[in-house]
Amino acid sequence: MTEINEFPPVPDFYSRPHSFFAFVIDGEVTWIHTVPNEIEHLIAVLQSDPKIIEIPSDMTKEVSMGWKYDGNSFTRGE
Repeated sequence: MTEINEFPPVPDFYSRPHSFFAFVIDGEVTWIHTVPNEIEHLIAVLQSDPKIIEIPSDMTKEVSMGWKYDGNSFTRGE
C-alpha cells in the first residue's frame, strides 16, 4: 500500500511513441506539447493547424462539436 506522502511510480513517459507539437505565437515557441501516438484523433486535430478560441463562460455548456465560429461568435452548425 502506498504511504500518504508517497506518490505511485511515474510510468516511463517515453516508453511509447509520441508526437511533439510546438505552439508558436508571433514566431516564438511558447509551449511544447507531447501526445502519445495512440491518441490519433488528437494528433489529427493538432496537425490541421487549428485556431484555438476561448469559449465565453456563458456558452461553455452549449458549444460542442459541429458548432461554427465566424471570427467573432459561435453558432450552431447546420
